[in-house]
Amino acid sequence: MLGLLILQCAPLFWTFRTSFRSESGLFIDAPERSSSLSLSNFIVLFTKTDYLRWLGNSFTLAISSALLATICAVLITFFLIFSQGSWQRLRDLVMISYLLPAMFVVFPLQNLLTGTSERIRFWSLVLVYQMFLLPIAVWVTAAYASRIPRGNIVLAQLDSLDSSQRFRLVYLPYARGGFSVTFVISFLIGMQEYLYNFVLTHDEGSKTVTTALASLQAGDVYKWAQISAAGSATILCCLLLLVIGGRAVTMAVLVSLGEKEWN
Repeated sequence: MLGLLILQCAPLFWTFRTSFRSESGLFIDAPERSSSLSLSNFIVLFTKTDYLRWLGNSFTLAISSALLATICAVLITFFLIFSQGSWQRLRDLVMISYLLPAMFVVFPLQNLLTGTSERIRFWSLVLVYQMFLLPIAVWVTAAYASRIPRGNIVLAQLDSLDSSQRFRLVYLPYARGGFSVTFVISFLIGMQEYLYNFVLTHDEGSKTVTTALASLQAGDVYKWAQISAAGSATILCCLLLLVIGGRAVTMAVLVSLGEKEWN
């Protein structure tokens, strides 16, 4: 476990440390130069690049895609639970679709979107992202919905409850805990997506952080210090958004359900 923890944290530590070092001090052995820390990388990143636009594009796509994936996953899971037959197998089939290689999909999509405007290509990514977000979202949401006692489902069917009553009285009390988890996982996956962005968007104003960082280079030399600064800033922004936004969403759900107390 300790080895796995080190393996996971070492790249993050290197990225964070590199973001505070000068470009000239990255690949030298002089202790007095390699140990000096500076905020110059962040200053250059925010003042001389379009990082804020890239970050805004990433957040826009990730939040929109995660929200759509969560809503679709909730509706799909609700339908599968109250439908006849083995919904567990259908859930597995949805998950298997995640195994489809992205390369088999991205180039047909590129041909399909050829000739469309850059903004249409940008917003089409919200739908394109569902190809890899929706299976995961359904899988996570179904894991929470599987805790619904079978007896409650049978009673809801015997009492002839309509769809809204089944959703509110049977489905929601058990599955609502997975809504925020599904959204967070979908959001983080959407923030990391690279291939579809790289192939389908070409305009500088539509690039996301993952694709735009490749432009931080001089000739064939990458500006690793600025790239690390961008990575560190993006991680901190994501954490801040999840902490503040997650609490706000949870509060809104509790209030909407009539639970006034915040534990």
